[in-house]
Amino acid sequence: MGFGSNSKFLILGIHLQDAKEKTKNPVHGPTATFVGFQFEANDLIDYILVSENVTVVNYGVLTDVWDNNFPPSDHRPIVTDITF
Repeated sequence: MGFGSNSKFLILGIHLQDAKEKTKNPVHGPTATFVGFQFEANDLIDYILVSENVTVVNYGVLTDVWDNNFPPSDHRPIVTDITF
């Protein structure tokens, strides 16, 4: 699942892009974000959308787990460093 390269979204009249596709540095972590409380992720279904005038410096998907190796959520968090 995904929106493909150079995908654009139109929300409230604003053109937005997937931050993962705009990052200046290599993507950190896995591609998929939905884990469904399993260790292995299934799909990329979470996004950070940014406007065209934003520079995405870093993009990453975190893979933190509890001490018992259980994920704290059914979705992996996404983090970005951006500049305006």
